[in-house]
Amino acid sequence: LPGCGESRLGLTALLALLVGVGLLAALCSLLQGTLVARLNARLAADVRVRLADHLLRQPPSYHQRIGPGPLLGALTADAEMIALHLGNLVPAAFGVAAGAVVWSLTLGGGLTGAGVPVGPAALVVAAVLGTLGLANGLAAWSTGRRTGASQERAQRARDVALGALTEALDGVEEIQAHAAEDQESARLGWRLREQARRQERVALWSALGGSLTQVVVVVAVPALVVAATLLDAPTAALAVVLPSLTFLQAAIGSATALWTQVRLTRPALDRAAGLLAETPAIAEPARPRPLEHLAGRVRFEAVRFAYAGAERPVLDGVDLEIPEGRVTAIVGDGGSGKTTLLRLLVRFADPDAGRVLLDGRDVRELSLRELRSRVALLRQHSKLFARSVRDNLRLGAAAADDNTLRAACRTAAAEPLLAKLEGGLDAMIDPGAANLSGSERRRLALARVLARNPSVLLLDELEAGLPQAMAERLLADVRAAVRGRTCLLVTHRPDLLQADEVVFLAEGRVAARGTHEELERTVEGYRRLLARRREAAEEGGEA
Repeated sequence: LPGCGESRLGLTALLALLVGVGLLAALCSLLQGTLVARLNARLAADVRVRLADHLLRQPPSYHQRIGPGPLLGALTADAEMIALHLGNLVPAAFGVAAGAVVWSLTLGGGLTGAGVPVGPAALVVAAVLGTLGLANGLAAWSTGRRTGASQERAQRARDVALGALTEALDGVEEIQAHAAEDQESARLGWRLREQARRQERVALWSALGGSLTQVVVVVAVPALVVAATLLDAPTAALAVVLPSLTFLQAAIGSATALWTQVRLTRPALDRAAGLLAETPAIAEPARPRPLEHLAGRVRFEAVRFAYAGAERPVLDGVDLEIPEGRVTAIVGDGGSGKTTLLRLLVRFADPDAGRVLLDGRDVRELSLRELRSRVALLRQHSKLFARSVRDNLRLGAAAADDNTLRAACRTAAAEPLLAKLEGGLDAMIDPGAANLSGSERRRLALARVLARNPSVLLLDELEAGLPQAMAERLLADVRAAVRGRTCLLVTHRPDLLQADEVVFLAEGRVAARGTHEELERTVEGYRRLLARRREAAEEGGEA
């Protein structure tokens, strides 16, 4: 190259070095991308597993209070963002540091190879590094805070949209029954577009940060040309110096991008940390008492409980003892606390005052796992999952063999269902159990409870909503299935159950107890309640 003199060979070697470094950087980038992708996938899975495990241990009231939107957002988008950004953080930081070192040395080598003394060349490199660092730092500072704030607002908008979508899809039958598809579509459309608008602002601030780093290059190139001219460096030296400057800025600019990513990830990290730090309202005892043999005696001692925001307690000083091996029907008007009694016994909530005892032990002193494996709650609308019949029956009884499952189905009078479904235990349950009738769902749910062989059974309004004849058959089968076990059954039709005892609740207290015949003969409120239920059954509805 003219004017380079003896530096021709050195400059050629530097150009070859430049190409070699670029190829090496490309190979490292490939390896980094592969390793980071694997790390991100595993990290996302770990975050989701940890969050899901923690959320599954929170009581139902927690999930009702938070709602599905934030929880789904944390398990999906937040976990993905945390994994993506944290997985990239260490390799990217290493790449930034390595790139800054390599291209600083290359820039200095280009200057000295072109005849610039080592001292001035080092000063130029230091000035370039300082200027680029300061400029990129200012760009990151000016846009990073706004990027983070925009991401928090986008996160909230996404949670609202997810919650609205979940609610609409769960209630699609109700929406269609009211011919409200257009109305709900418009509502969802507004939520989703609002989420998109919030996300656009995040993208805008992120892009602005990237654009400002490009401006740095535009300003730095002429400045470096002027500096090279003042140092009498040959023009040919710019063939090495300018690419080195570009790559050096790319490395330092990546540090700005890392800061932006940290700001973007901060809301997701804060929420995940908050969810994991939230102690379940229903706490495990520090030293659980063992339940070696459970007879099944249940006692409620002066139990008082009020739901959050309620004007009066739903249970107000309930004293009730249930002998072992007896079937006890719990009846009362809506809001009298029937279902609440069952929920307190399995610790879906704890009483505000008083105690719930199982064989003389306060249930708060027992391990939740052991308590709920020995005391089984069958809710009115128990969920059947979109899995095989076998997998549904093994919920809570993972070690149960097929003989045990078939025996449970036989006891619950669900054998005709197994015969009807193609594949028997291997048959798949449709989402929402759409391929089963209401009675079939309840019988299968009852079989699932029986497969666990619990000592105490809590059944909540199994017959509700069923036609009279079907309710009679179901309650007769339930009575046979629970023979010999302690059973508390919330029901609107104690006259069909033939319970050993009926407990009548009114205004949060035990108003009367005795056999069905005794209460019907002596308690006016009980007679009125039964009359309403029978009338509703005859009309095919429910009071």
